[in-house]
Amino acid sequence: MPRTYDRHGIRFSYPEQWELTEERQPEQITIGVSNAETTSWNLCLLAHRPPPRQVLSAAADAFRDEFSELDEYDVAADTIGGHRAIGKDLEFFCLELLNSASLRVFQTEHYTVLLWWQGTDTELESTRSILEAITDSLRVVDRHEP
Repeated sequence: MPRTYDRHGIRFSYPEQWELTEERQPEQITIGVSNAETTSWNLCLLAHRPPPRQVLSAAADAFRDEFSELDEYDVAADTIGGHRAIGKDLEFFCLELLNSASLRVFQTEHYTVLLWWQGTDTELESTRSILEAITDSLRVVDRHEP
């Protein structure tokens, strides 16, 4: 993975051909990388540091509001970027295609971090390992840029 994102105390690697976006709002920075199809990997950095369970619940609610047929699975605690993360895996139909999403939330010294990726199950057959590699490359570094 030749490209590296390194801002706001967050570092990760992603495929060169994927598109990077960054959106800033008061108290929130959203960073995303996506391929030309339906797969995307995203981070939302919440500066006001709400409790991870609250963020996870709100994120799952947003998917539930958008997709009426949604299956939700709690996942065991995970470690991401050296931080304990809680999460859920979701399955839903969109445009008659089965989609999956993975939600993970953890806290750092500066943020509560919501990480999520999603895509159609057909596409995830070839991109899931890429999404996992991006997640595995995620590091929280000491410096903090506003």
